[in-house]
Amino acid sequence: MHVSPRRARAVTGLLAAGLVVGAGHAAAQPAVTDASAATGTATGTAAESAAPSTADSATSLAVAASGTNVLRTTTVRAGASYVEPGYAPDRGNGDLKDGNTTNKGWSNWFGGGHNPRDWVAFYFAQLQTIDGIRLYDGPEGAIRSVTVQYRDVRGGWLDVPTTTAMPVDVSGQRFDLSVEFEPVRATAVRVVLEADGGYMTLSELEVFAAEEVAP
Repeated sequence: MHVSPRRARAVTGLLAAGLVVGAGHAAAQPAVTDASAATGTATGTAAESAAPSTADSATSLAVAASGTNVLRTTTVRAGASYVEPGYAPDRGNGDLKDGNTTNKGWSNWFGGGHNPRDWVAFYFAQLQTIDGIRLYDGPEGAIRSVTVQYRDVRGGWLDVPTTTAMPVDVSGQRFDLSVEFEPVRATAVRVVLEADGGYMTLSELEVFAAEEVAP
């Protein structure tokens, strides 16, 4: 699969499938709140990072260089519907934004079962204009599908505006998934994951700054 040069990275043997979803105009999606049961169910002993309230949403606009991975160049904090203890997505070295695309950056494993759906989010300290993400599958577990969403200035979660409907089917393979979309102003970004018969892990998430758009 083709990946635009500004986002190109080496794909290791573990990441066998490179998937690209192109940008385009999509129908508006209904907003979903942080508390919506449709976006993840915490089961077992959760080690969840609390999501900021709508009142705490970023309002000042940060302008990053186009193509910059804002998770590594701006202030963010993470949240998740469930976290395996020791594998929080923003724990520091080895986490979901440290540049390592093959380690276990986040996991939803727990003894005695698994959640069929979970989400991982990053909340921006300042409003960001973004137009793409790249998500690397983890070394363990299996993911059936991925939905990429952003949180708007009103606090609602929306599917990113691509020509390909969400969720994206990634079942049966180790993947690195690129999703490019029309630029949006976002206070946060998240991936909603459906399990493929077991627990799920991720290695890395990259979120790319876009050219500035009119409000």
